[in-house]
Amino acid sequence: MDDGLNLDGGSGATAAAQGPQNPLNKADLTPAQRAELNKLKLEWEAWRRATEVQWREAMHEKEALLKKKVAEDGALALADKADNLKRATEEAGKLEVRLRTALDAAERQKNALLLREEQMQVKLAQKTNELQLLQRRVRDEAKALVEGERNKAGAVVKQLAATQESLKVAERRAKTSEEDFEAYRMRMRGTPEAVLREENAKLRAQLGTLDQE
Repeated sequence: MDDGLNLDGGSGATAAAQGPQNPLNKADLTPAQRAELNKLKLEWEAWRRATEVQWREAMHEKEALLKKKVAEDGALALADKADNLKRATEEAGKLEVRLRTALDAAERQKNALLLREEQMQVKLAQKTNELQLLQRRVRDEAKALVEGERNKAGAVVKQLAATQESLKVAERRAKTSEEDFEAYRMRMRGTPEAVLREENAKLRAQLGTLDQE
C-alpha cells in the first residue's frame, strides 16, 4: 500500500512533477512541528501495517471460508452425484431384472408355442394318416361291396336263367304229359276199371315228381 508521503528530498521542479511535497522536507519547520509530523508519520505507518494485517487476515479468512464452502458444496455435489449414481444403479438393476424377467417369459412363451406347434403338426399328421387309411378302407370296402353285389347279381341272373330253363322244361314236360294223358284217356275208354286205377296211380306219381322238380 502507498502511504502518500514522499520521504526523499529534491528540487522544487522535481517535487512539483512528482506530486505534493513531503512536509518533513520543509526548512521552516520548528522542532516541535517536525516531531509532531514524525509522530503522525509513525502512527500512520502503524495504522497502515495494522490495516494491511487485518486486510490480509480478512482475505485469508474469506479464502478459508470460500475454500470451506467450495469443499462443502463439492462434498454435497459429490454426495448428490453419489446418490444419483446409486439410484441410477438401483434403477438399472431393477430394469435389468424386469428385462430379464420379460425375456425369460418371452422365451418360455416361445418354447410353449413351438411345442404346441409341434404337437399340432404331429396330431395333423396322425389325422391325415387316419383319414388316408379310412379313405383306403372305405374304397376297398366299397370295391368289395360292388364286387359282391356284382357277383350276387350274376348269381341271380344265372339262377333266373336256370329257373327259366327249368320252367321251360317243366312246361315241355307238362305239355308232353297232357299229350300223354290225352292219348291215355283215349286209350282207356276201352280199358277195364282195375287197369284204369293202376294207370291213374302211376300218372299221379309222375305228376307229383313233376311238382317236386
